[in-house]
Amino acid sequence: MHKPLPNSTQITRPGFLGKLTPLLQNRHAMLAVAAVLFLVAFAYFLFEEISRERETHVLLCLVVVQFAMIIWLLLTRHRCLHIQSQALHEHLTTVLDALDASISVMGGDELLFANQLYRRWFGSQARGHLKLVAEAGINAANIGVAASAEIYLSDINRWLEVRTRCLTWVDGRQAQMVIATDISARRTARYELQAGVAHELNQPLTAINNYCNGMVSRIKSQQIAPAELLNTLEKTARQAHRAGQIIHHIRSFVKRSEHHRTASGVGTLVSEAVELAEIELRRRNVKLVSSVANGLPNLRVDAILIEQVLVNLIKNAAESIDSAQRPEAQRTIELSVALAEVNHKPVIEFKVIDSGGGMAPEVMARMYETSTKADGMGMGLSLCRSIVESYMGRITAANIYNGQLVAGCCFTFWIPAPMPADPA
Repeated sequence: MHKPLPNSTQITRPGFLGKLTPLLQNRHAMLAVAAVLFLVAFAYFLFEEISRERETHVLLCLVVVQFAMIIWLLLTRHRCLHIQSQALHEHLTTVLDALDASISVMGGDELLFANQLYRRWFGSQARGHLKLVAEAGINAANIGVAASAEIYLSDINRWLEVRTRCLTWVDGRQAQMVIATDISARRTARYELQAGVAHELNQPLTAINNYCNGMVSRIKSQQIAPAELLNTLEKTARQAHRAGQIIHHIRSFVKRSEHHRTASGVGTLVSEAVELAEIELRRRNVKLVSSVANGLPNLRVDAILIEQVLVNLIKNAAESIDSAQRPEAQRTIELSVALAEVNHKPVIEFKVIDSGGGMAPEVMARMYETSTKADGMGMGLSLCRSIVESYMGRITAANIYNGQLVAGCCFTFWIPAPMPADPA
């Protein structure tokens, strides 16, 4: 049976001074002890004043008084050290409790220390410490080995990175410290990145496939001229080149690289995105109307990434219209870019408005979670938000209503406009 962690985090120190701790913490008791010693010495001095050996006893009294003062200084010094030690211990405990990691120390079968997060997850018992080392494949008895592992605990529904260290406890015994850090968000981000890359690559690869199939069909039927064939091959080559760029740019984005940020015209960003989404728009019989305000400043961004954000929003809008089975007159997407103001600062605002069926509240609340659609649609919103926020921007979504009926959805994202002094 493992001993639970005591309620108090104080460390008891056996010995004579340890037994004196209650006395040392009482200031009045120490003053009383010193006063008694002083009175005894003073009474002895008065009594011996009348004796024949006056000088000898006066000297003896002075020695007693000096001894009393030494005792007083020792007691005061020890009390100061005790207060400082207690304050340091409380400060250290506060720091460890504030960490976003579970920390526990176990020596033998006793849990010697557990910070606040450990107690929240596992309580004050040693079973949590033992489970962590067991799931990580670490021998709890071999406390001298430092190790680390990533594990999933269904009890708390979290992925944890578990690290162990050997240390010497305050009483001299060997102990094992286990640090468990919650990496659930990191694992989710890793999965979303993989899904996002697959989604982004799906767009140019689909275009390449469509171009190639179209060329094969027209060559077999001898219905394509050399100029048309050359034009289609050039488009195919551009899409293949773009697939490589997507991998390279997203990898740089994950590393927070700044090397690909260049001054990019807003009009160019929009036209490139519209061209990339053209195949999807034709497939779903959706028309896109774009509007870019005049005189917009250039944005210092990674053009590939911003174009992918626009392509994702356009394709999702087209899918929403198609799913809502709108008539041909209502199968329209509006893409607009204009100068706006957020918190009294200028921003470049992009809006993608569709006439689809909108989003239910529960879908709106989870729209940035990675989906698993077979055609890869909708998997890029989480990555879109990360890209926009990396430029200190924001992305939002809201349904459009016609009375009580949902008439579509509007996705808006903005990026701070460069100030006149910015080298955009």
